[in-house]
Amino acid sequence: MIGAMTLAGPHRYRAILADSVPFRGLAPGAMDRVVGPAMLLEAAPGSPVLFEGERSSPGLYVVVEGEVEVHQGETRLNVL
Repeated sequence: MIGAMTLAGPHRYRAILADSVPFRGLAPGAMDRVVGPAMLLEAAPGSPVLFEGERSSPGLYVVVEGEVEVHQGETRLNVL
């Protein structure tokens, strides 16, 4: 289940990805291929983003602000 989120415009996620380590230094054409299908999701504090065992999109998540708690059942495994 994706929690309460809103989408932001492509100009914002282009800048965010360009500044993140995995994408820093990509040529403009390569960045265009990454940004084309990308979506920026903003989650409200405390809202769930993914659940264990649930199929999510075939991509990755980049945490821009704040932190993410990783739980397995009721056990908190990590804070990123």
